[in-house]
Amino acid sequence: MAGTGPFADGRTRRRLTGGRVRSPGVSQPHPPTGSALIRDIALYTLARLAMIAALTGLLVLAGVPLLIALLLALVVALPLSLVTLRGLRARMNAGLRAAGAQRRAERERLRAQLRGEQPPEQGRS
Repeated sequence: MAGTGPFADGRTRRRLTGGRVRSPGVSQPHPPTGSALIRDIALYTLARLAMIAALTGLLVLAGVPLLIALLLALVVALPLSLVTLRGLRARMNAGLRAAGAQRRAERERLRAQLRGEQPPEQGRS
């Protein structure tokens, strides 16, 4: 039974790209790796903590008790950070996805060696 999507088996571009629609012909930036990935994770974490601190401070200045202000700031900061930190979160996720793919490839290479298989020649003539 044929699907309703543009591909023969019914899949759509959204399903193939994990929910993101990519424009054909537009190059995607390389995901950050190594120290750039660590930097992005640290920036995202610090930005979220700063957002929580700022919201808590505003609520305390408005006369809300500190503990209630902190809890309310945590609840409000989550959806707010999803919207305001979208670009940084996307960069961080791309880097984590690339690192995961690299880890999986390395693990598969090591498992192939343990099975006694010869890994494919890469870059040798």
